[in-house]
Amino acid sequence: MDTKQIALKTGVVIVPEEFIVIEETRTDNSDYAGVIAERQGTIPHYVVLSDKPINTISAIEEDAIYEECSKIHPEIGEILNQEVEASFDEDGNLENSQDWLSSVRLGLFGIPDKKQGEELFCGTAIYREA
Repeated sequence: MDTKQIALKTGVVIVPEEFIVIEETRTDNSDYAGVIAERQGTIPHYVVLSDKPINTISAIEEDAIYEECSKIHPEIGEILNQEVEASFDEDGNLENSQDWLSSVRLGLFGIPDKKQGEELFCGTAIYREA
């Protein structure tokens, strides 16, 4: 698999060559990275850069990332507009399970820190400077 490297504040991100890096998410303190993916694979994978670990990003911050990225890559916004929200009855049961399960849906996944030589996670890793 061909990969590319993206510089971070204290290391580099390794991702597959075909992943699209959204440079507009970079700041001077970007030290973490994540991947925006659609669960049915209908759009390419996008790499976003962050000042904080992706797993600490709130739902509101995640939505803001999608909105910003959709200004640059409209297909992200198209997926957002097609997502089916889960609907629950008064007992907490999912009412629209078939529609929800079959709909397109974005996800933001953190790229893990790895040591040189460790197996990549889905073709990705962050290597920190020693």
